[in-house]
Amino acid sequence: MEKNEKNVLERNLEQKRFKNAAEVIKGSKESDSLTNVELVENLVESYKGKTVQTPIEVIVISAIFLNARELMGVIEALKSTLYAKMVEELKERQIREKPQQEM
Repeated sequence: MEKNEKNVLERNLEQKRFKNAAEVIKGSKESDSLTNVELVENLVESYKGKTVQTPIEVIVISAIFLNARELMGVIEALKSTLYAKMVEELKERQIREKPQQEM
């Protein structure tokens, strides 16, 4: 039973990530800050059903094409995203563990 609940929670988190990605893409389209919208949309769509490692591999390989200044900009942008994800995951972990502690 716990395993099923964990799988459902993980699946819901994954769906939320794709929903968040769609919102970011939509906002980027509206502000014209995304120059390769179709490529980004296709890339996000291709992540569905893949392992967590897949986006990391794409980011690392894509870094080869950046110069040092661009790479530092990406790292800085990812820092704030990483902090937000850490908070989200800690909250989800707390929600998951709280019912177990009450038993």
